[in-house]
Amino acid sequence: MISRKLSSNWGRSHGSARHPAHLLPELVRLTTDGDLLALFRSRFPEIVIDISFEDRTVDLVDEGYDLGMRVARNSGSLGAGLIARPLWPISFVLAASREYLKRKGIPKSPDDLAHHDSVAVANIGSWTLNGPDGPVEVPIRAVQRYRSAVGLAHAVAAGVRPGALPTLYFDDPVFKSVLVPVLTDYPLREATIYLVYASRKYVPLKLRAFIDFIVEHVSRLPPIKVPEVVRAAKGPDPHREREPLAH
Repeated sequence: MISRKLSSNWGRSHGSARHPAHLLPELVRLTTDGDLLALFRSRFPEIVIDISFEDRTVDLVDEGYDLGMRVARNSGSLGAGLIARPLWPISFVLAASREYLKRKGIPKSPDDLAHHDSVAVANIGSWTLNGPDGPVEVPIRAVQRYRSAVGLAHAVAAGVRPGALPTLYFDDPVFKSVLVPVLTDYPLREATIYLVYASRKYVPLKLRAFIDFIVEHVSRLPPIKVPEVVRAAKGPDPHREREPLAH
C-alpha cells in the first residue's frame, strides 16, 4: 500500500509519502511518475511529497498517516473507519514459467491444480476462479509465501511453482518472455486500487488537494488493455476492458 503523512509548516503545507515495495507496476507508475509529480508541484508548490516504499500494511490512524493506496477485492476489506475511493481495476490470472510447464505439464482444468503446488502472497489459502459455470474455489498448497507481488512474480518466473499474478506483469519486460498464463478461461476475481484515508469531520486542504489531483489524473487515463499474451492464450475477449473507476 501507499501512505502519505502530511503536516503543516509555518502555515504552509508539506508532506511525506510512503510507497510499499509490493505495489503493482501500474500503481507504481501512477504514483511515482515524474511528470505527474512535477505537475502536482507546479499546482501546489507549498506541498512536498516524500515517497518511500513499505512492504507491509500501514495502520493509517495509529501510525499518524493521512493517506494511503491499497489493493483489495472490495472496500469492505480495507478496515473500519476508512474512506475508500476506487481508482483502478486490476485483473489477475494464474501463471507459470515456460520451464515449469515443460517439466510438470499444463493444467487444463481447475481439478488439475490438485497435482500442482503453488506460491502465494501472505496467508492466502485458496484461489477463487471465475469459470463458465460460476465461481470455483480451489485450495492451494503453497511451498513458498511472499509479502510482495514482485517477489511472487520472480518466484513464478524462476519456475518455483504457479501463482496468481496481475495481468500487468505479462507486459513487463522483465517477465513477458518467461511467464505463461494458465487456465485463462478461469480468471481470478478482480481487485481494485483504492485511495484510502481516515474518516474525519474535517479533511485538511492539503490532503484534499492531493486526493482531488490523483482522482482527476486517473479519470483521464485510457482503459487498461489486456496483455496480448493473455488475449492470445484465451482467444477473443478474455477480459472485459474496464474504464478507470475514479470519480
